[in-house]
Amino acid sequence: MHQNLMSKYGIILVAAVLVLSSMACGLSGIKINNNIAEVTVDLQEDQLNKWFQSDNIEVDSDDEFLDKITAVDLHDGYITIKGTYRDSNGSEATGSYDVALSAEDGELMAEIISIDIDGLDLQDSRVQRVNRSLARELAQAAAENRDEVKFKEVSLTEESAKFVLSFRLENR
Repeated sequence: MHQNLMSKYGIILVAAVLVLSSMACGLSGIKINNNIAEVTVDLQEDQLNKWFQSDNIEVDSDDEFLDKITAVDLHDGYITIKGTYRDSNGSEATGSYDVALSAEDGELMAEIISIDIDGLDLQDSRVQRVNRSLARELAQAAAENRDEVKFKEVSLTEESAKFVLSFRLENR
């Protein structure tokens, strides 16, 4: 599921990367109680940027706003995704968009909350389509893992991105 999402949208890419890459480098705690493991993942901004820079992520989608993601900046409550794109003249330009991430009823939620790319604003049909697709894809991922994986908390600060997830250790 995450591989498909990562190739579709930079936003989901960031969300998936935060969770998946953090399992290897930002794991800060595991609690096990009544066959439920609670995992806390804490990623620093420099860890995210190293990952993005080392892999030279190129994005390929009609609804993607950036051709290449060059940096990720953490802020209180949201993430800024920066990169390059082709402007209306065909020249390479730089732009960014902000994505709010949260946990709600065990699901990861993501929404574009601002955009700084020439010719786009939050009311643009492409931005609205991506927000709807994000909601649909994340809801589908949650439905597929309803009793297995839950997002208990997502906390974004200028210093780090913290995720608390719970996993069912055995099916009942």
